[in-house]
Amino acid sequence: MVNDASLIEYNPGGGELHGPVTFSVSGDKVVIDNELPDRPRLVIYRNGRKVRTLQSPNDCCIDLRVEGDRYWTLGEEAAEYVLKEGADRLTQVRRVALPPDTESNLGTAPDPDYVQWAGGLLQRTDTGLFAVPFEGPPVLLEGAGVAPTDPDTDNEGKTVVIKDPGFTARIRTRDTEATATLMARHGGYVYYEVADGVGPNWGYIYQFTTGGTLTHTYTLHEGYIQTSNRTVVITDDGQVYQLVITTKTARVLHIPPN
Repeated sequence: MVNDASLIEYNPGGGELHGPVTFSVSGDKVVIDNELPDRPRLVIYRNGRKVRTLQSPNDCCIDLRVEGDRYWTLGEEAAEYVLKEGADRLTQVRRVALPPDTESNLGTAPDPDYVQWAGGLLQRTDTGLFAVPFEGPPVLLEGAGVAPTDPDTDNEGKTVVIKDPGFTARIRTRDTEATATLMARHGGYVYYEVADGVGPNWGYIYQFTTGGTLTHTYTLHEGYIQTSNRTVVITDDGQVYQLVITTKTARVLHIPPN
């Protein structure tokens, strides 16, 4: 879908690698948040070709979601924008205040109201759009639903046990330290990423019905994982896309089911 070396800044001597931290897919359009220090821009591609760039909103982006001409960004606040015909920047429609990060008090009892937005996501379900922090309660941005909760997971040797609200799944892995992460819940399906850090690929996406029937698996490609970035997008029609970063280029791949 995209292969663009201009999105990468790499210093071999210092070993530093900087690339995009989030992206979104809407129809045949891919939008990548290019946060390199001297050119923070939203870059738009169609059919693999760069077609335009936009000025980034000031606090963009922990995460980004594009739905046609509507753009949602997650930063210090959540904001909705529209892209008007011929415009070189987004026009703000509204902003939603978010609870601020909570300072960590090491050595004290856990704070039930602790919030951490770095690593947070914008997540749409059948009933609404949510800003989901890395730690803390989700914030409803649009709709009237309840945000999906992280499942309880356990490791039993080389088996990850996912205790979804609708089913329990047992997935064989290649290592005892594998993790399972809820990626999306939409359209009667639920998607989990399972990663164990072993072998030539990053991990797998498991697609279940909400009743627990396994429908597809997807193999994710190995790439450089930056702190707190979104590497996988699952669109509302169940298509899986991955942002793969190397020292030479940034690619967005459309991942077919196995």
